[in-house]
Amino acid sequence: MKKYASIFLAVVLIFLSVPMNTTFASQNETGLLYGKEMDILNSAGTKIATTLDVTDGDLNSKLVLESRKSLSYKFSDPKTITSYSLNSEINVKENRNRLKFEFYDSSNKLLNYFTIPSFTGHKTYLENPVKDVNKVIIRNISPNNSTNVYDVDLFETPNTKPTYLDGLLDKKPLVIGAKLGETLNLTDGDVSTLYNVEDQNRQKSQVSYTFDELQKIGAYQVKAELSTDPYFDEAALVLEFYDIENKVLKSISFPNWSGQRIVLGNPIENVKKVVLKSGTYIAGTPVKEFNVFDLEAEVPKPDPNPDPDPNPGLDGERALLTITMTTGLEKEYDLSIAEVSSFIAWYEAKQAGTGTASYAINKHNNNIGPFVSRKDYVIFDKILTFEVSEYNSTN
Repeated sequence: MKKYASIFLAVVLIFLSVPMNTTFASQNETGLLYGKEMDILNSAGTKIATTLDVTDGDLNSKLVLESRKSLSYKFSDPKTITSYSLNSEINVKENRNRLKFEFYDSSNKLLNYFTIPSFTGHKTYLENPVKDVNKVIIRNISPNNSTNVYDVDLFETPNTKPTYLDGLLDKKPLVIGAKLGETLNLTDGDVSTLYNVEDQNRQKSQVSYTFDELQKIGAYQVKAELSTDPYFDEAALVLEFYDIENKVLKSISFPNWSGQRIVLGNPIENVKKVVLKSGTYIAGTPVKEFNVFDLEAEVPKPDPNPDPDPNPGLDGERALLTITMTTGLEKEYDLSIAEVSSFIAWYEAKQAGTGTASYAINKHNNNIGPFVSRKDYVIFDKILTFEVSEYNSTN
């Protein structure tokens, strides 16, 4: 939307997810941008600097991408981009992430773009792969606000899941307005069918679904077109999640509308009803598909160990855990044996294909400052090797 954000009925709260606290990512691979130096461009597209801070795999480093500035990278040969990952933040004043991804071919022709990306560090597949990509530009399109960018990557690996469906709303009838009818057009997996969510002045300004049982929502997917008003360059929608008492658990204004499956920074528990509605008085929005997902239900659970060893192969009371990152950076932690065992169990489970992509390590005595605690979040696919040096605290 260009200048009429004030037409929203109310300021919708989005919980700010700081990327260092992301523990729900599914990515376990390095991509096309990992370790690559990206150009920083000014508003005129002129290169003014370079940075490795967003491609080093270290979430403790960041780039403050100022308003109207961009990141750019040119590939040596054409790529087919299927997905991306992004660790960044929302613009608090605008209640959304204002980064824009653009893909160009070798003749500098714009192949595709999308706005409002997933920014919680999860690997996110595009609706359709973008072929013959020679250059990517990531713009901060906010007119006034900077955005902290921690990490970004692109991938060529194919999507093994269906583009649509495979969610909690598959082929479920959505209720139109205040029970004015039902529609299957948004849950049929067919983008050739649609439903026009009317503006807030009209009765058919929302669709909803009420679950039989409480759900845990970890992701959403919306495929829509631009709202039918020249002032909008996005889909002016609001996505809401309600509990059993019909209270709003979370509300997302301007959700991603490009057909991507957007993983939330924190799953929303005890959801009884989901609502997709118009966010404006002046324009309707054609919507083609809508779904929500329980990600935990998609992850196969490993067989439990009938006789687990809480401290596998460890004999001391404490240990120094030294982790060498793929960048060559070494991180050392003085931990209890139980903490080291927990780290090893996470690492081995992740190697087997289950578990989270990052792991939180308590910094304990290194907690300097007025903080309740400080934690380092290490990413599985950025770990080159680690060493455990045991010792007894009584020695």
